[in-house]
Amino acid sequence: MAIQIHGSVIAIFLFSLLEILFMIPIFIYIKYYKLETKNYIKDLIFINGLKSRKTFIYIFLSIAIALGMIFIAPYIILFLKNSFIFFFGSSAFEQAEENLNEFIFTIGNPIDILLVFIMSFFLIALFEELFFRSFLLNSMKLSKNWKMILSSVFFSVYHLITSFNIYSFIYMFFYYFIWGILLCIEFYACKKHLIFPIIT
Repeated sequence: MAIQIHGSVIAIFLFSLLEILFMIPIFIYIKYYKLETKNYIKDLIFINGLKSRKTFIYIFLSIAIALGMIFIAPYIILFLKNSFIFFFGSSAFEQAEENLNEFIFTIGNPIDILLVFIMSFFLIALFEELFFRSFLLNSMKLSKNWKMILSSVFFSVYHLITSFNIYSFIYMFFYYFIWGILLCIEFYACKKHLIFPIIT
């Protein structure tokens, strides 16, 4: 049984407000280490001052990664599908597909378009990148490679935990893991400026 939401943009928008819950572990961390909340959050989002001459390069990199993933995503999914069927069989794959999360909504007016924009960039992307990239990568006391791996594992688990089906979890885990690794690489490549993974 997966989460399948079919409805208006407003309904999906309200559901996406749950992304704000990512702030809870961040606030717990702040309280535990007795940090100054405003400065810490500011540092997570704007860790280094942006230099205008590099901003264009970072934006180009972000867009290139996004477009690249759009282009290669079908091939990655096809590879994962064939690999999954090879190891688990066609019937298991059918179960995996049936139990993937599904969010479908209809855009009916300009307000819906605005809500989708806000939902995508200021709720989902902002809070997910704030937690999975900036917070985890800066707070874990591990090597950079292990930080990237663990952050991407958590990122994958988060996106699949509500599928409630082991086949769905196995099928799509590496897809989200690859996305997570790419976003971590981008985060470091862009000198820890969170805005660029958000753009991606």
